[in-house]
Amino acid sequence: MKGIYVAAGCTMGFGVVFLLFTLMLVIGIKRDNRCLFFPWMISVVIEILLMIAVGLWYIGRYYRNLYSVLAAIILWCIDGVHQVYCFMCVVSHYQVVRDLQEPKFQILYP
Repeated sequence: MKGIYVAAGCTMGFGVVFLLFTLMLVIGIKRDNRCLFFPWMISVVIEILLMIAVGLWYIGRYYRNLYSVLAAIILWCIDGVHQVYCFMCVVSHYQVVRDLQEPKFQILYP
């Protein structure tokens, strides 16, 4: 029973931290501050890795109930594709902001 409380506490803690990183991302987008993108991007990579780990554990644990595993795999793939898409959108916006903030040098002599 203690493991359930530990898992729930870790999940809630990760959710609060992820919410703070999401607020930092919103502020970074509004101010074009690309340094505020990094915490969100790192936490999304960790979340995707945790999704993979929990999904593999679920498949290994409940492999006898085929319909449950099939439904979990379908939902897992949908959520995973959504997470990767959001990550790619933020990385793309980060690259746009980076390109706009980099100084452009022109060589005036041949």
